[in-house]
Amino acid sequence: MPEKIMGFLEVGMYYIYLNVLWFIGVLTGLVFFGLIPSSLTVQMILADEDFYNRHQSLKAMTKQFVRLYKMNVKKYWKLSALYSVVIGFMVLNLNIVFKVEELNLLIYITVIYSVFTFVHVLFLLPVLQLTSGAVRDKIKLAIGAPFLNLKVTFFNLLLIFTVSVLVIFYPVGVVLIYPVGLLELTRRLNMFGLEEKRLIKFTE
Repeated sequence: MPEKIMGFLEVGMYYIYLNVLWFIGVLTGLVFFGLIPSSLTVQMILADEDFYNRHQSLKAMTKQFVRLYKMNVKKYWKLSALYSVVIGFMVLNLNIVFKVEELNLLIYITVIYSVFTFVHVLFLLPVLQLTSGAVRDKIKLAIGAPFLNLKVTFFNLLLIFTVSVLVIFYPVGVVLIYPVGLLELTRRLNMFGLEEKRLIKFTE
């Protein structure tokens, strides 16, 4: 039992360290150019079976992150800039509409658009990671995927809601684990959803 507890704590330490690397990656890319590459790099590391091996070297994890991050920045910096602007515009709109005292059609449209954007991005990351082809085709697939597997989309929404509540009551978790935890859970969930509906054929 003590060995299992130590193993759990060790993996937890890896998550916290990877969360720090995620923040560094986002900030290194000035947010706009680093958001997608850093998030994608985290998912690629989490997909590696060696991540959950005990006694993993943090130095080796750092080198792996830097190598994959550089590769993803070269491939997706334009895409990251585009989605960062979209997400920034979405957050700005939410701040504006929630200051309105009366509910109206604009608020409903903004909330629906914002929720769909978050879910779309969470579907897009594993599609970018595990499929080949043109980026525009991957974007199209990630746009349609939430509608083609509503069960998985519902669980994505549940995870987003849960993390949002945790951020409100335990904001320190943002620094420790929330981003990486959300990326890992949605990675596994959306991979399952994409495979279940045979929407894509994963590359090795």
